[in-house]
Amino acid sequence: METSAKDLRVLVTAGGSGIGRVIARTFLEHGARVHICDVDEQSLKKVKTELPAISQSVADVAKVGDVERLFEDVKRHLGGLDVLVNNAGILVFGNVAEFSLEDFDKMVAINLRGVFVAAKTAARHRWHRRTDG
Repeated sequence: METSAKDLRVLVTAGGSGIGRVIARTFLEHGARVHICDVDEQSLKKVKTELPAISQSVADVAKVGDVERLFEDVKRHLGGLDVLVNNAGILVFGNVAEFSLEDFDKMVAINLRGVFVAAKTAARHRWHRRTDG
């Protein structure tokens, strides 16, 4: 099975820690060029120290303006995009009777709206690969 990601241009949302960070590192180790975003600037600083080849942006996928800016950063750093890993998401635990509407709205904004906005923005861009070598 081919496991090379050589020359793929990859964006991983919430790539500053956890699963997103592992996904980003794995793509990088398999030859991809990787850009990550996260809301946590401290996590991004750690990634920059440990994996300096990964470019990054501070972005909240629940905010359309942040996503637009993120894709401009991706275009500038990677020249386009081949793979979007829509990894950002949160889970708020608790008894549903005590679950606040604000927590619910935040979860929907990130887990549903954020995923949709990132996918829609990626689909709207016309990414072209260079074929001249």
